[in-house]
This record gives sequence, structure tokens and C-alpha cells, in this order.
Amino acid sequence: VRSFALCDGNHMPYVREHYLKMCGIVPEDTPRLDPRYKELDAKLELEIAGVNHCTWALKCAFEGKDMMPAIKAYVDRKACQEYDNAPSEKAKPRLNMNYCQQLMDIYGCYPTAVSHTKEYVPFFQGYGVSPNLPEPVIAFDAYNRADEMAAAWKITQAYAKGEKPMQEFFEQGHGDHATDIIEAMWSNAGKKFYINSANRGAVANLPDDAFLELLCKIDMNGPQPLKLESKMPRGLLGLTQQVLDTHELTVEASMSKDRKTLLKAMLTDPIINNIGDARRIMEELLEAEADHLEGWN
Repeated sequence: VRSFALCDGNHMPYVREHYLKMCGIVPEDTPRLDPRYKELDAKLELEIAGVNHCTWALKCAFEGKDMMPAIKAYVDRKACQEYDNAPSEKAKPRLNMNYCQQLMDIYGCYPTAVSHTKEYVPFFQGYGVSPNLPEPVIAFDAYNRADEMAAAWKITQAYAKGEKPMQEFFEQGHGDHATDIIEAMWSNAGKKFYINSANRGAVANLPDDAFLELLCKIDMNGPQPLKLESKMPRGLLGLTQQVLDTHELTVEASMSKDRKTLLKAMLTDPIINNIGDARRIMEELLEAEADHLEGWN
């Protein structure tokens, strides 16, 4: 079995079109796959890296000019517009540009999946004396998400069974990230996609075995990450390594079935700030999942 992991947020080529819009190179209402993109895309330099859902645009330049200030101006404008209407009641889209604005102020890079990156950092958890702005993040609404996925799957089944016309799919749908990658692999198209892969030297100041979301060439042999000119900057380097350590310790705990290692994994997570809470969470989950966790005692 061969598999790959990915986030749909950096779906090529649409993600590069989005950056051209954020930079003000094309109007925001420019449709997908507009012919103008082809010429402009060749002038865009974009480097993205990080752990899945905690990825950052480390470099964005157009015709050699740094476009990060233009992206920041875009984010500032969108952050103000989020208050034009009542914010979404769902966790994922809620006030994202306001969180993004603060993360850009801190790190100088654009968080490409801020709807999840806001959950990776300790700043928006509601701890501390000063109030969180715009507000503490709300708990992820997994049940709503499950309902949305079930509804989407029902539509997919309708197309597969011939209950809905495929012409409707071609007119209203757009390329799915996973199927685009599979097609590129089978056809040896030489396309590039953002895929979770072992670093293998792509980001020079992170370990070769760090599992990162990177721009990769893809064929039937799997993804081959492309080397970045940028290094992970200080601040983000520490955050990224902390998340990677959490992952490594979690795997180690799973293999060894060792409670001390599992507790260490939890306490390495950036958003855990209390040893007692971590221990109680661990014990409650181990008890709740006991039927599926052989060998733990």
C-alpha cells in the first residue's frame, strides 16, 4: 500500500492564483484558471513550508519584489471586514483574518492555514491576564463537520450512481486535490503539488526526517520535495520543532505503550500549560479507549 497525506488548503495551481490576488497583481474576483495567470505565475516566487496545518509562506515575491507587505495589507483589510457582519458560529472560519493579522505581526510570515494554525499556538487559548484578541478560540465543532462531510459524500455517491448528471459536476465542481495528484502520478505529468513528506533537505535548518508540507514533484515513486532557498526563521523554527517533537513522542509512546512517554508527548504540545490537566486528559482518554488499546495498563 502506498499513501500520501496532504491538506487541501495549498491546492495547486489555485493556491498560486490566490497569492496573486492577495498581492494585488490581479483583481480578487478573477476566476480560477483565467488565461492571465499563466504569464503572471512565471513571475511569482512562492515558498511554503511547515507541519501540516501549521504551514507558513516564508517567501512571496513578484518580479523580484517582496510582496509580504502587500499580503499583510490584504490581511489587515480583511480583518476589519470580518466585523461588518456577525462572525461565523463555526470554529474553523471564525475571525481567521484577525488571528492571521497577529501571527503575521509576530512572525513576519503568512500562515497558510490559519483556521487550524490558530489552534497550534498557545496565544489564543484564553489563558493569562490580558484578554485574547479577537477572542479565545472556540472548540472545534466536530459534529457539524461530520454532518458536512456526510452531506458531501451523499452528493458524491449520487454522481457515482448516475442519480445526478456528470455535466452538473463538470460545470459546478472543481478539481479535487487528491484526485489531481493521483492523475498526475498515473500520467507522469510532471506536476508539482504541496504534499506532506519527509523533509530530505528541502528546509535546510530542519531535520531530514521532519514530516513537513512541502512543494513536491510527484510520480509513481512518490513525492520528491523541492529545496527551498528560505530557512525556517527563528520563532517559527522553535514552534515547528516543538510540534514535530510532539508527533515523534506520540509515536514512541504508541509503540512502547509507556505512560511517561505519552505524558511527555502531551506536555510538549504548545497549547498544554498544566501538568495535572495533561495527566488527567491522558488517563481519561486511555480509560475511554481501553477496548481499542491493547497492552496499556
